[in-house]
Amino acid sequence: LPVDCAAPPAGDPAAPPVLRLWTKDKHWRPPACTGWGDPGFQVLMDLAGTIRGPGEMGALLDRLGAISTMEGLRYWSTRRKRWEVLITDAAALSGPDVDLRRADFTAGELTAGAPVHFVQEDNRSGETMVYRLTLREVTADRLVVAVDNVTPAAKLIFTMADPGSLQALHILERLPGSPNADAAAGAPGGLWSYRMLSRTSLGASSLFAGRTPSL
Repeated sequence: LPVDCAAPPAGDPAAPPVLRLWTKDKHWRPPACTGWGDPGFQVLMDLAGTIRGPGEMGALLDRLGAISTMEGLRYWSTRRKRWEVLITDAAALSGPDVDLRRADFTAGELTAGAPVHFVQEDNRSGETMVYRLTLREVTADRLVVAVDNVTPAAKLIFTMADPGSLQALHILERLPGSPNADAAAGAPGGLWSYRMLSRTSLGASSLFAGRTPSL
């Protein structure tokens, strides 16, 4: 499959992103840039577009570290035909334990190669899960972030995903000519190309690949 870690070309930030989706392949080999060693997937997604965000990397890292702001994140329910809350709880952690809640991370606490942890609960599984967030690369103009689950995903008495089998790679790159600092309070900020590669590996249940409209 033609998947790599290059930032997508510039586009209109008001335009919908480009989404490619594949399900169930036991033999696919992930590109080395992802860091995903084992082959195959239950679900593989490649999302690419242009977004408007903070112009300065420090502000972008502050935004990334604001884990608590994910609470209330919504999704479109294809069954109920309405917006519903997906993330019902989210918090930064001082270690890979749900009881180690702390304030959101600051930009200074997010450094390349040093993982941090956060906890999240969604309304689909109802389970509290711990995730690991690692900056793979950070410069003034490029940010690469890896996220994977530390605790298993479970539903009732069934394990839906083993640790490390829910993986995502987020790649942001400043577009040429975009300012590297916000001119003033309320300024629109910079333009960034954004790509997310997301994989549910073979260590997860095949039920993850169940409903294409939901995916």
